[in-house]
Parts: sequence; C-alpha cells; structure tokens
Amino acid sequence: MLHRIPVEIMRDIFALAASRPAVSWNPHLKWASDICWGSYVRTALALTQVCKSWHALGIEMLYGDVILDSMLQFPVFHRTLTASSRDYGWLMRGLSISCLVDDSADALVHEFFGEILDRCPRLERLSLSQEYQWNWRQYDRIDFASTLAPNLTHLRLDDFAGPFNNYAFLASCISLESLTASWPILSPFNRTVVIPRLRDLTLILVGLKYRHDFLTFSLPSLQSLTICITDKQCQNQTSQLRKVISRLLSSYGQPLRRLHFNYMAWTDDWDKLEDADDQAFIDMCPNLEHFITYTGGGLGLTHHPTLKYIDAWVPPFSLDGLDDAHDPKSIFAAEDATFPALQCCRTLDISLSMFMELPSVIAPHLAVSPTESYSRWTFGGLQIAQTAHAVTWASPFAYDSDEDEAYVYSSPSEDDFDSDSDGWAASDDFSSDGEEEEGEDGDGASAEEWVDDGLPRTSCMGARTEAMVARDVEERIRTSVAELVK
Repeated sequence: MLHRIPVEIMRDIFALAASRPAVSWNPHLKWASDICWGSYVRTALALTQVCKSWHALGIEMLYGDVILDSMLQFPVFHRTLTASSRDYGWLMRGLSISCLVDDSADALVHEFFGEILDRCPRLERLSLSQEYQWNWRQYDRIDFASTLAPNLTHLRLDDFAGPFNNYAFLASCISLESLTASWPILSPFNRTVVIPRLRDLTLILVGLKYRHDFLTFSLPSLQSLTICITDKQCQNQTSQLRKVISRLLSSYGQPLRRLHFNYMAWTDDWDKLEDADDQAFIDMCPNLEHFITYTGGGLGLTHHPTLKYIDAWVPPFSLDGLDDAHDPKSIFAAEDATFPALQCCRTLDISLSMFMELPSVIAPHLAVSPTESYSRWTFGGLQIAQTAHAVTWASPFAYDSDEDEAYVYSSPSEDDFDSDSDGWAASDDFSSDGEEEEGEDGDGASAEEWVDDGLPRTSCMGARTEAMVARDVEERIRTSVAELVK
C-alpha cells in the first residue's frame, strides 16, 4: 500500500523516519563524533534498499545532510561527487565538517573542500567545527565558500581557537537565519555588518582580552542569543566575562526573546559552580521571554515585566531523585520578586549542556501528559526525560560499539586516502552507473535487481540482512504515518 502514497507525503514520511535529530553535540567538549545519530543515517540507507520506487527518495534523504567526521573522507567524498554520472551535489542542502584537520593536511583538505562546495550549488547549511581541540589558524580561507555565501541560511564557523578575522565573508551572508561563530569577531575600523534575516545568534567565547576593533552586527530580526562560556572563564575571569556579556547585550539585548548562557565544562567538577547573579543582564533585555543560565545554587532574580520561562543548568541529578512537588521557583526568584508573566521554572542537568539547542527543543511550554510522570524524548541513542520542572537523562548514554550490530571498525592507514574503508562506498559503487546492464525499465536496473550506487557509508554502518532492514523500515514508516495522521 505504501508505494501508492503520493510522493509529497512519502517525502514527509521519510523526513520523519530518517532526518537527523534537532539537537547537536558541542564538538569542543568530550564527546564522540556524530555516533549517536547513526541510527538515523542507517534508516535513510535502509530506505533506499527496500524497493526501486523508494530508491530515489532515499537517496535524496541520504545526501540532504552530509557529515564528514574524518580527514580521510574528503578525497573519497570528492570522488563520489566527481566520478559518478549522478549529480549527488545537487541533492545536498547541508554539509558539516566535524573533525580535527591536522596542519600537515590542511592545504590538501581545503583543496578537496573547495571543489566539493563547487559541486553543491543548492547548499544552505554549512558547519565547520573541530572535534576535541581547536586549531589556532585564522580562517582566511573561508573565501572558498564565497560563491555560496548569499544562499546560506545556517552557518557555523567555530573550528579555530583565535578570533574570527574574515568579516567580509560574513558581510556577504545576507540570507543567514542562524549563525554560530567564535567570538570575538575582528573588523578594522569597527565595521557594521547587516544580516536582515538572522534570528538565532550563538557566540562561543574563545577569549576575553583581545585589544582589537570588534565587528558589530545590525540584526533587525534577532530573537535568540546564546553565549557559550567555558568553566575556566567562569572561575578565573568573572569580572572580564561580565564586561563582555554586558557589551554584547548592550548591542543585541533590546529585541531578544530568548537569552541563553551555555556552560561548556571541560571537566565534571561541578562543585566550583557558584550562585548566579544575572538580574543586571535580563534588565538589558526588556522583551525577554525565555532565560536560560547556569548556577551552583540560586539565581537571585527579582523582577522582569515579560519573562515567562526560567531555565537553569545545575549540577547533575537523576530522574529518581525528583519528587512530584519539585519546583525551583523559590530558588530562582526572591520572595518579593515581581514576574507578572512568569509561567514555569525548570532545572536542567548540566551534563546535558553540550546540546545547546536542548532548552528550546524541549521547550518549557510543552506540557507533560497528566497520565505520565515524565515525557521521554529520543534523539538518536539519547534518552532524555522531561518533567514539569526538570530535564535530565532518562537513561545515561554510553555508546558501546561491541553492542552495536551495525558498527564496523576500520583501522586508518596510509592507504586509506585511496580506499573507502573509513566510511564511504567503494569506488565501484560510485562509478557503477555506466557499468550496470539495462533492465526491463530501461533505466539501468530491473524491478527485481538494482544497484546500490553512490550510497554514503559512515563508520557506524555495516551490512544488515534483508529481514532486519525490512523490519526496521516498516516500524519507522508505520510510526511516521501515525504521526502524520495525528
């Protein structure tokens, strides 16, 4: 029956069944590369293998959002785009680079990367984030994406430890709706860059004492500002940190609906967290509705005319330790506080702060079913619990490749630049379009046998039996159809 569903509805079903989760990890923290989203990628791959009529839509889903998490994948993916007779680059809307690029391979990687971008004319989302550590180079070479800049709607540039120094590139990104960048952003003569559609701005503070001219944005549509702060900045540079935040809010606080101070901890020493003192900051945001901060205890907030929701990252806690009457309002606000619009206060487990989008995805206005003690959210392998006043782990995430039936280990070697063992289909698959025999339908594959050509593989993908593929896809499709019917 499913093959008779209109293509538009099938595309929505595929998106529900196999799109990436709405939250992403922070690559600067201790976390594995996109491994927890592996099940979604495997589902997209499985959809292409069910039947011929699903193949095209499955390919569209598979290439819609590509992640490269190893330097070795650059030449292989480059060959995918250039050697195949199919235009896979036309399908790509998102590209993420989430690996450490070693200095010795920097020039080669950028050569491949520039040519990859040339093959992706419809690219809308570009993310460059280094995992585990930053590179100290300044990003002069971002100009290789200059032809795509006017079309980009989502941009992340935080894969270096120094200040961002290419304001001219940002000035050409006139269609941006979301921007994540390292701060400070340097500009000669205090230039102002206008980005008229930008709604969400995330700044990752990499330094507090740069003596340079800083870029100022003109952001008439800005609604959300996230400022990412490391534990060292909180503990050792408190005074300078408050000056930097005040400077940012003096520029961008007026239109904000959401303000988020995201705590990026390099260690799990939560005992050093102190009580917050953020009243002066929310005073600079007269239209604020959702405030997210961090604290080791109270917040001491006293007033705000429009604030509806207060969330605070606090030291880790368990779901079992919460009682039904848990409400942190008395901890966050003084007894004589004046919040005429306040509706909800929540505590957020700070060990989840690596997922910056979590407080907005699991939004405070989303109600928990009255018949349940908590709601369970699933993001790939992550199980998150939401109660009326808290968000924490439903079950701690601990990835174990020994228990993942789809995980395939491959050891890097010097030959990997010429092989496909690190995550992408073999070269025969990339070039099989011109080699496969004509089928009954005249398109190179029969209804019973068709070639799996050009399908990306990730390091957590492996061979799955036909029965397992069918069962997995059937379950996800039925769930997705039920969601659409609702």
